[in-house]
Amino acid sequence: QAVATLKYQDQGHSDLGKAISNFETIAEIRKELLGENHPDYAMTLNDIGFCYFASGNYDKALEYHSRAADIRKSALGETHPDYATSLNNIGGCFSGLGDYSKALEYHRGAAEIRKSALGETHPDYASSLNNIGSCYSDLGDYGKALKFYQESSDIFKSALGEDSPEYAQSINNLGYCHSRLGEYDRALEYYQKSSDILKSAFGEDHPEYATSINNIGYCHSLLGDYRDALELFKKSLAIRKSFLGDNHPDCISPLRGIGVCELNLNDYQSASDDFSEFYSRMTSIVVSAFGYLPNRSRIKYWNMYAPYFRYQLPMLSRILQSYPS
Repeated sequence: QAVATLKYQDQGHSDLGKAISNFETIAEIRKELLGENHPDYAMTLNDIGFCYFASGNYDKALEYHSRAADIRKSALGETHPDYATSLNNIGGCFSGLGDYSKALEYHRGAAEIRKSALGETHPDYASSLNNIGSCYSDLGDYGKALKFYQESSDIFKSALGEDSPEYAQSINNLGYCHSRLGEYDRALEYYQKSSDILKSAFGEDHPEYATSINNIGYCHSLLGDYRDALELFKKSLAIRKSFLGDNHPDCISPLRGIGVCELNLNDYQSASDDFSEFYSRMTSIVVSAFGYLPNRSRIKYWNMYAPYFRYQLPMLSRILQSYPS
């Protein structure tokens, strides 16, 4: 799983509802005192959008980030870094909704503004390059993604140092591209280095660290080291559940990895249980999103999850052959 460098509040899932309520109160006060076109009101809308994004509600996050962008464009102009931040956040929402081409458009816009306003050595410009790389990665163009990830990584390393979380995230993404290109040993090197940095920066109970060990598990699985992979997938899932809550989309993907490992270790009962939970949870997420997404967005969203469902029948067939009950 590649990581788009989107900055959001480091809040546990249980605090997000409270945070949204508090930010909405602040928004009402600022709206009354400063008016709807003030940058400080836009900043609070932006904060609410961050909370919805962190909770996995990308459509609601898009609504707030779009409102913030309109205000910043009007009040600050189209060349201001704060407007670029809004474009960046909108791009992240479109990625979460599976519309990677649209996301790429917004991240490119943010990058151009940041390059002009902040310069080519600024971490925010590196963040935009990283997000552009993530869009190409999601679109399956891993060669082009590598180019942007490498440039982003070089800037982060120079500007923030090799111990920074931003640098760790960028080399994690390099690892992801190498894994998709079949270069598993090289991917594992990047993943392990990223994991060590994130563990030192955030601790072992943070979702970014969980993502890094999930990716290490993915490489071990592809290399046939199913026991090591299974341990890492389970650890990743436990961290994500604790921090994000059971219903967050990021708490579902490790279940598939766990099921694959269990299947290859001939633990058919556990594999059957975990695949059943995986597809049940995945179905609930898709059905829930279809409840509020317009038709065009539904197609984009479905395309993001469809490969998992295409994988279901042959996998269940394999379990059935070995474990008829």
